[in-house]
Amino acid sequence: MEQPRRAKNLERGPVGEECDRMSEYSITVESPARARRGSTRLIVVVEDSQGTEIFRDRADINEEKTRTKVAERIAQFTGYTADDINQRLLQGLANLQPPGNAGTGASPAPGPGGQIPPYPYEATPGGIIWNKETQEGISIVPLTTFTALITGQVAEDDGAETHRSFEIEAILRGRTYHFRVPSGKFSGMAWPMEHVGAAAAFWAGLSIKDHARAAIQFLSGDPPERRVYAHLGWRKIGGSWCYLHAGGAVGPVGPVPEVEVSLPSDLERYLLPDPPYGTDLRNSIQASLRLLDVAGEAAVFPLYCAVWRAPLAGCDSGQHLVGPTGSGKSELAALAQQHYGVGLDSRHLPGNWSSTDNALESLAFTAKDALMVVDDFCPGGRQYDVLGHSSLTMTRIYAEQVNSEDAIKAYKAVVR
Repeated sequence: MEQPRRAKNLERGPVGEECDRMSEYSITVESPARARRGSTRLIVVVEDSQGTEIFRDRADINEEKTRTKVAERIAQFTGYTADDINQRLLQGLANLQPPGNAGTGASPAPGPGGQIPPYPYEATPGGIIWNKETQEGISIVPLTTFTALITGQVAEDDGAETHRSFEIEAILRGRTYHFRVPSGKFSGMAWPMEHVGAAAAFWAGLSIKDHARAAIQFLSGDPPERRVYAHLGWRKIGGSWCYLHAGGAVGPVGPVPEVEVSLPSDLERYLLPDPPYGTDLRNSIQASLRLLDVAGEAAVFPLYCAVWRAPLAGCDSGQHLVGPTGSGKSELAALAQQHYGVGLDSRHLPGNWSSTDNALESLAFTAKDALMVVDDFCPGGRQYDVLGHSSLTMTRIYAEQVNSEDAIKAYKAVVR
């Protein structure tokens, strides 16, 4: 049988409501929420006047012999006689509530058919505990100093692959934290310290982390899942083709509700307004056409065509504006880029040639069916430097875009 001990570190509150208060101690009798089949054992809990649990055991107190032994153990530290404790246990039996209704401690939510799943874990104000069943009764094993629940699942779709992550709500010492953990990193259990801090600890012991992970998953039930799109451009949603942007999606008849898009910071300004109608539509078209008056035809006409060619599925061409510093190349490119978001001005263009080729390739993949300006191609120094990083990066990006044998050969020639 389990020996009485104080559980200050667990900061447990009252366990039951059918308590008979003594001057200094209270005794609670509960039906276990996770009883074994055929078991008649009940949970007996003793708390002091501060609400601190000092005794917990599971025993068949319907049997007089067993009830007497439990009463004698409780009498050893309460100062009351075993007969008095025995009477209070009998009174607790008379007031016993059905399983699942007794107590205020956290219990797993009922599953299908109203059955409570047999999870031996519990969330307390001081952390997650494991109600470990032994031959001597229930042994409380602390697992963590915090509690955590998976409140949602996010399936992030980049158009080629789907990456799943979990939205976590963790509580430590009264403070609540919300964050997201990739599913592949969840089972490693390194995320509590990363997102909550050094005080988010696991108790020492073999398999403690495994039990903590299982407890969080079991206590979370079946969290809702939502799909988040992680790219721009066309996507078939609900049977209709829609165009994704940073603010959601535009469908055949206007904005599509409940479509979530998550983009890297460089593409967050790809934000389209609601489609205009009537006079607003006519004014928008006229404002767009005024771009043709900004520069010479040789420069502006191909650029303006690129604005409308980009969303028409795959494109195997690109454009490069050439001119001396201060000639307005970035401003002209920004006017074309702002057709995809007013915030995409010359100071906030999505790409820069100083980035790595892998970073730009990833950005272009995410931009998908949208115009993407890569600014500031200005290599300097010796001829070897001019044919260095920036030139190789530009050649690779164009080779990937054009995807032709000649372009790939040109890239390999520059690399050599």
